[in-house]
Amino acid sequence: MREGLLVAVVLAIWSCAVERARAPMPTAPVEAQARPGEDGPVLAPRRGLATRLDDEPVVAIPRSHPRVGKLRGKGSLSIGTTRDGFIVDCRLLPESDHLKVLEVPRRRGTNCGTDELVEALVEASLDVARASPGAVLTVGNMGRVGGGDIIWSVSHNSGRDVDIGFYLRQEDGSQYIPPVLVHVDRRGMGEYQGVRYRLDVQRTWLMVKSLLTNPKIEVQWMFVSDGVKRLLLEYAKKKKEPKALLEKAQEAMARPRGLPHNDHIHLRIYCPVDDLYEGCQDKGTNRPWFVDRTERVDARQRELLALLKSPDPTTRADAATVLGRLGRDSVLPKLLERLEDTSAEVRIAAARAIRELGVGEYALAVEKAIGRVQEDEAVLALLQALEKNLPAVARAAAFGRLLSSDRRFKVSNPVFETEWQVGAWALEALCRLGGVHAVETLVINMPRAAVGADAVNRALMWLTGHECESGDLHAAWQAWWARNKKKQPWQWYEEALGAQSRDSRPDTAQVLDILRKGDYRTRAALWVLRSRERLARIPPDGMEPLSVLVERAMGGQTVTEAPRSSDPDAE
Repeated sequence: MREGLLVAVVLAIWSCAVERARAPMPTAPVEAQARPGEDGPVLAPRRGLATRLDDEPVVAIPRSHPRVGKLRGKGSLSIGTTRDGFIVDCRLLPESDHLKVLEVPRRRGTNCGTDELVEALVEASLDVARASPGAVLTVGNMGRVGGGDIIWSVSHNSGRDVDIGFYLRQEDGSQYIPPVLVHVDRRGMGEYQGVRYRLDVQRTWLMVKSLLTNPKIEVQWMFVSDGVKRLLLEYAKKKKEPKALLEKAQEAMARPRGLPHNDHIHLRIYCPVDDLYEGCQDKGTNRPWFVDRTERVDARQRELLALLKSPDPTTRADAATVLGRLGRDSVLPKLLERLEDTSAEVRIAAARAIRELGVGEYALAVEKAIGRVQEDEAVLALLQALEKNLPAVARAAAFGRLLSSDRRFKVSNPVFETEWQVGAWALEALCRLGGVHAVETLVINMPRAAVGADAVNRALMWLTGHECESGDLHAAWQAWWARNKKKQPWQWYEEALGAQSRDSRPDTAQVLDILRKGDYRTRAALWVLRSRERLARIPPDGMEPLSVLVERAMGGQTVTEAPRSSDPDAE
């Protein structure tokens, strides 16, 4: 294999085929449409072990949320952000003669969203069909049942995002529905498999207008290409649409960084008003029509803090859960107090709420609680909390102190149970952190580590690529650190790989061979893939085993992994 021939991990924005149909408009109200599990099973039958993250259909994730207090969200609940949240009781998008889910998203199982989003799409399809009979609105990805990550996007997590296909016309004037989402150029023209088509500006604008004027939703973004935006606004001005609507469309439509969006409109709506009570969070920049409803969340927080004192332990536990999902770290002191609750149910709920929020300035208090709390589930949640939003220096210090703990706890899931030691978890956390702070912490704390010097040595070898297999390990690593502490990790890796190659730039075959062996040079090889070659985006702690990614790369298959943008408004 030639040097540099690596498979790049790219964001595959697929879409797909939908059959064209013309029939009378649907009359069934949206309320009659089933949610997952209401009118029979909606999940796929049991299947074999998946070998790819994009195996279809995506697995539905069971979600729950406490219904506690008087101020409550109703119906579907969008929890968290569009990038890191989930959805409870999502609504499956109903299809009709004027609204179709594209074939591939339907097969993926990504056609679930909030009540408000689904109802807005149904109404938009009807609005367009009434004004232009026979029009069919096509929909791509919404979200998976239960929400959470899908590999085709960095958002679509909490039921408030959807990819909408453009209305298109063929040369004979009839609507064109291709088998995939297809691109249009700045003039609105395109060709796919020998078929020439153009953007149906009238119908597409009617759809945009319906969504922007729907009083049941608040649009945050309509991500679309600059060329399509210009065509739509020019048409709207010719039709003498109200000035306020034109200004709103100008604000709402935008091309996000990194993606052209010349084959669909990505609609994102603000949190439904009642979902704010349960932890729905709007992120990114706000449009001029955004209404700040902080007072609603303030009232809900006050109610939940009062319920933390309820004589009923289940009520206290539910209140703690919702407080964690509201995302306000000002309640951390109250949650820390609940770690001493007389009820195990409440202690576990409080720990998990702290995990949702992160530890903030209370890292030391959380460390101490890990040694006191009785329930294994609480121990796990508090350890995970220390990894959320804590700066690298503070995180390294916290886990460095926990390296000496021999407290044991069990981690269970529906498949199996494993036993851990807090010190071993701390070691793993430092490996996940990586960098100079983690390495320095491990070198300093090696003699006190509950897992033993050998385990710390193996971790340091993986983090640095440096080989140290015998003798006085602590002394050897102290000496190495004295020589290398002013260097950057990439310099450690380059030095480590230099010994394995004719020069310090091993070719692709050599790098992949190191990855297959899974030895202490793995980290160094990954650095080459990510930082120097700049041809692969293999995630450091991805869901799929590294060996699977390597074998797939060697076999020439495409590895799909959605890029993570720092832009809060990115799709």
